[in-house]
Amino acid sequence: MTSIVIPFCLEDGDYVLSFFDTNNNSMIGGNYKLQDLEGNLYVCGGLYNDQQISTFSTEVFNDLIEVTFQLTLDTYPGETTWAIFDVSVSPAVELFSGGPFVDPDDDFAILTYNLCLEPGSYDVLVNDAYGDGITDGGFTVTVGNTEVVNSIVNGTGSSATFTVD
Repeated sequence: MTSIVIPFCLEDGDYVLSFFDTNNNSMIGGNYKLQDLEGNLYVCGGLYNDQQISTFSTEVFNDLIEVTFQLTLDTYPGETTWAIFDVSVSPAVELFSGGPFVDPDDDFAILTYNLCLEPGSYDVLVNDAYGDGITDGGFTVTVGNTEVVNSIVNGTGSSATFTVD
């Protein structure tokens, strides 16, 4: 993976950061983030199909925290789907999702998604459509530098709750 750093200056105000993918295959395994020299994070992401449009303001620092979701697939990736829900609100809101993945291209793939989440409680759900689990696979969630979830996927699926603070 290649990292690109583009230094620039912005006056206080509201901005839109846009990414477009003409092949409609998103930034699988890639990500982006915009932060200032003090490390304050304004926007980040990497999950989108044909476009990603994020708004942010340089006047107000938001409380976004980097979270990494890593999913290890087995030899039947077409059976696997996943979703992350914000359970701090009622009803819960689906924020991110993926799959099913491509057989055999994604066999045994290790997929890493870098997300930005506000402080709160979240559920991650990984499903296996066939119902035999993900053999030798599973998922982790890391908040900052701390792994908060490490789970295998048995049967039709597994879920875990984690907190971002």
